[in-house]
Amino acid sequence: MKTPGRCALALITVALPLLAACSGADEPEKNEAVAPGPCAAPSVKGAFSPAAKRRTYDAGAFAVEYELSDGTKDCRVVEKAAVTGQYATAGKDTQINLRFGDVDLGLTVDVGSFPARGDKALALGDLHAGIGVQIDKAHFADPAGQTCSVTLADLTKSSYAGTFDCTAVEGLSEFTGPFGGEKTSLRLISASGWWRAES
Repeated sequence: MKTPGRCALALITVALPLLAACSGADEPEKNEAVAPGPCAAPSVKGAFSPAAKRRTYDAGAFAVEYELSDGTKDCRVVEKAAVTGQYATAGKDTQINLRFGDVDLGLTVDVGSFPARGDKALALGDLHAGIGVQIDKAHFADPAGQTCSVTLADLTKSSYAGTFDCTAVEGLSEFTGPFGGEKTSLRLISASGWWRAES
């Protein structure tokens, strides 16, 4: 005859392997790679060899992931975007003004680097730039680069690429932006994305 203590020990011995098997069945594997979203910046093998004087850009792509003050959130990618703008230098001074997209979805990137006035010389990495984002006919602008951080990833004679990350950008409520469109009372809570231009 088995004693109650021996029976309890036998039940525990049998149950432990079952519990171990069940507890591990639903656990995700550790160090599992997470695929980047469509608005994540593409990998760029950056180079810094800008044109000597002037370069016009006429093709490109860009992406914007955003949240508006009315709760709207989205990630939008334009693989073939209309691009207008140019890169120009005078001595060590550099100015780049680009406009991607149209009235429904657009991006402006304005860079002015003037070392004689105390600006840091243009180079890959952190970049002082004005950013404008056009969303469904409304424009949100940070022309002085106060609420957007910008990174220059590539600048050569034929290509120009970078990323941006913005918070609390006001919408244009008194007039429309460079793409036309409509005035807005909304605010851009956050926006991030990338651009790539080619000449």
